[in-house]
Amino acid sequence: MNLEQRQADLRLRNLDQVRMAEARAMPLADKLVYTVAEVSALMGFSTSTIIKLFRDEPGVIVLTRPTEMHKRRYRSLRIPRAVYQRVLRRMVTP
Repeated sequence: MNLEQRQADLRLRNLDQVRMAEARAMPLADKLVYTVAEVSALMGFSTSTIIKLFRDEPGVIVLTRPTEMHKRRYRSLRIPRAVYQRVLRRMVTP
């Protein structure tokens, strides 16, 4: 890899890091999709409770890694704002 390619690669990595920092700094009310940790902070429940609440909820985005022999299953949930609000309304209304 020559010097120009390395510099271009470093610029792209720096740009990705800036975008990720901006996404983390975005107010939660403006986000369209929440992580489990963000919903946990909003609702005041543990992350395991949030996973149990949302894992079978329609509309939740489940990201999985293909299972391989002798490796555990890995799932990551993303919760759209509309799904979060629907569950919240269902919990609050009698």
